Amino acid sequence: MKKYDMLLILILIALDQLTKYIVVVTMPLSFSIPLIPSFLALTHARNFGASWSLFQNQMPFLIGVTMVALAVMINWYIRLTKGWSFERLGLVFMIGGTLGNFIDRLILGYVVDFIDVIIFGYDFPIFNVADMALTFGVIFLILHEIKEFSHVKRT
Repeated sequence: MKKYDMLLILILIALDQLTKYIVVVTMPLSFSIPLIPSFLALTHARNFGASWSLFQNQMPFLIGVTMVALAVMINWYIRLTKGWSFERLGLVFMIGGTLGNFIDRLILGYVVDFIDVIIFGYDFPIFNVADMALTFGVIFLILHEIKEFSHVKRT
């Protein structure tokens, strides 16, 4: 793994774990601090499942799926050609985000979430920095595919 990629993964994990730690030590569970009324709040929550609270209380299953996902992403990363790409960046963000939430699951038995967003009246599921890294990782992979598709289409 390239040293800058590893550094970015470590930064993402550190930022994720630090923000979760700050929330846990400064906010009681379910406590909410409105930052932008009717749009953004910090809300201390525990997620015993996966995205959108799927697979609640299925920790052995979630740990197994996470380990398989990490193995697939790392194998994919290793097979990449050298040089910068949205694909490489996407995988780095996804690995960092996956590891951030994986640490919570292994140590706490749940994932700490705290970013609470309301979009057009819809109270989006509460999430964290690791979830944001995963989302950006997927966006970077989509950008890579769009770039590859447009390159193939031109030739």
